[in-house]
Amino acid sequence: MRKSLAVAFVFALLTSAEAGHRAAPLPTVPRTPRLAVVIAVDGLSWDRLQSWRPWFTSGLKRLLDEGAVETECRYGHLNTETGPGHASLATGAPPRVHGIPLNQWYVTSPQGTTMATIYSASQPLPGEPENSAKAILGPGRLRVATLGDRLVARDPRSKVVAISNKDRAAIFLAGRDRRHAAYWYSSNDGTYVTSAAYDATSPAGSASASVVARFNTDKAGAKIADRLGTTWSRLPVPDPAPAPGFESGLAAYQDPIVGAEFPHELANVKRPLASALLWTPLADRLLSDLALDLLADDALALGRDDVPDLLEVSFSANDYVSHFYGPGSVEDLEILRALDVEIGRLLDDLAARFGKGSVVVALSADHGFLPLPEATERHDPKARGRRVADVKILNQLNEAVNVELKRAGGATPLVYRFEGCSLWLDRAALASTDAPSAKRVLAIVWRELATTWKDVVLRTLVVDGAFPDRIADDLMRRAWNARVPGRSGDLFVVPRYGFLVDPYDGKGSSHGTPWEYDTHVPMIFWGGGIAPRMISTPSTPYDLAPTLGSRLGVDLPDATGTRIDVWEK
Repeated sequence: MRKSLAVAFVFALLTSAEAGHRAAPLPTVPRTPRLAVVIAVDGLSWDRLQSWRPWFTSGLKRLLDEGAVETECRYGHLNTETGPGHASLATGAPPRVHGIPLNQWYVTSPQGTTMATIYSASQPLPGEPENSAKAILGPGRLRVATLGDRLVARDPRSKVVAISNKDRAAIFLAGRDRRHAAYWYSSNDGTYVTSAAYDATSPAGSASASVVARFNTDKAGAKIADRLGTTWSRLPVPDPAPAPGFESGLAAYQDPIVGAEFPHELANVKRPLASALLWTPLADRLLSDLALDLLADDALALGRDDVPDLLEVSFSANDYVSHFYGPGSVEDLEILRALDVEIGRLLDDLAARFGKGSVVVALSADHGFLPLPEATERHDPKARGRRVADVKILNQLNEAVNVELKRAGGATPLVYRFEGCSLWLDRAALASTDAPSAKRVLAIVWRELATTWKDVVLRTLVVDGAFPDRIADDLMRRAWNARVPGRSGDLFVVPRYGFLVDPYDGKGSSHGTPWEYDTHVPMIFWGGGIAPRMISTPSTPYDLAPTLGSRLGVDLPDATGTRIDVWEK
C-alpha cells in the first residue's frame, strides 16, 4: 500500500477510536467461551504474514482461512516496541493511557547525580521511589487494568496464565493482579521463571507453578538438547512450491548470531544453547510445549468449567531473527513456517480438548519491522544511505551544543540517549549549578536535527499538555498517544520513511517508527461464533482486548479501542 493511502487509513482509524467512539451493541452469541487464548507474535507485520501466506500449511493458514481477519490493523503511537505493544494488546489503549511508552527509559537517579535506566517490566522494591532501578520484574509500572485483570475482578474463579520467551511480553499480557500466573524464559539455564510480583498461592499461581516445575525438569533446561536437538534445518518446501519471497545476498548486513547459512548448528556457535535457541524455532517449540502442558493439566483446569479463563502466549523468535537477519531473510521465513506448525499444534489441541465452539482465539503482534535498508536499496537505486548510526547523531548533537554554549570538550554530554523515536537529555548534568537550561539545549538540538540531519529526520516534536480529541496532524497525534510525562523522553524524533537510526553497528534492522512497516500488523479472531471473512475496515490492535472482553462479559473502561463485530449473525 502506498504511504498516502496508509496515512488515510490510519487517520480514519484514529479519529474514530481515539475520539471515544464505541461500536453498536453486538449481536447475541450462543454462550461465553470457556477459554480465551491470545497469541502474540513479536515483530510480525501484516505484509510479512500476507506475502508468505503460500508457505503456511498449518496454524497460520487455518487462522487466515477460518478466522475473521482484520487486514487494515495499525497502531496509532510512536515507539512501536515490544513493551508498549503488549501492554496495548492487553489493555486496549495506547501508551499515554497504560503508561508504558518504550521498553526502557531514562531518568535522573534517586541521588540526582547520574541518569538511571528504567526497565518497563519492573517494579520498584517496597520503599523505593519511582525512579529507582532497584526493582523486581513485574507489572508495577503498568497504570491501568488489562483484560485479565478485569476478568479476575469480575469473578475470582477465572484464571489468567501468560507465558513468553520475553519477560515483558508475559508480564504486560497478564496484568497487575497478583493472582495471575506469568512465566518467561531464562536464557541462563533454559527454564521458565516468574517473580515475587505474582502470588504463588493463588489458584492459578499454585497450579501453574506445579506444571512449570515439572516442565523445567522433564522438558526444558538440561533436557532441551536431547529433546529438540541442536540443529536448525529448513523445512520441506510445500508442493506446489511457492515463489521464494525472501532476500538473499545480504550477508554483509546480517549479524549471523547462530551461523550464516542453513543448517544452523547451535553446537558450533559461541553462545550456550540456552541462549542461542532464542534465535531459532526451538524457542517457539519450547513455548508451545509449555502451553500444551498447561492446557492438559487437570489441577489448573483451564477451560474446564463455565467461568471463562484466559491463556496468553507470546512467541518471540520472529523478533530475535528479524533484528539480526532481517525480516525478509530466509531465516525469518523459516521461523514463521515453524511457528505456523506450532500454532497448528495449539489450535488442534484446543479444538480436540474443548471443541472449537467453546474457545475464542485472537492473534496479533506488538509491532512490525523495517526491512534491511540494503534490501530496500537493491529495489530502489535512489534509496541510498538509509542506515545511520545513532551514536553518530548523538556525537554531532553534543558537539554542536558544546560549540554554541562554549563548553569544554571533556564536559559531560548533555544529549544523552536515543530509544525508538525518543531522545533524552542528561537531566542530572543539566541540574548542576553551571549548566545551561534544558530549553536552550533543546533549541540547539531541534535546529541541528532540522538542518544537519534533515535528510534523515522528518519531524522533531515536542508534546506538552493535553490535546483535543481530533488532531489534524497525524504524527502529532501519534506522539500524543506515545507521551507519558517523565518516561517518554524530552523530544520525539521521527526518522524519514525507510531510514534506520541504527544501534546495531551497521547490521540487522529494528522498529519503533510510525511508518507502515512498523505499525501495520495482523489481527485475527478465530473460534466459537466467529464468522470467517476478511475485514478491510480500518482497525487497531487497541480493539483486541475490548473485542474479547465483549465476548467474555467484561468491560474495559480505560480502553480507547472499540469492540469489533466478528461474530456470526
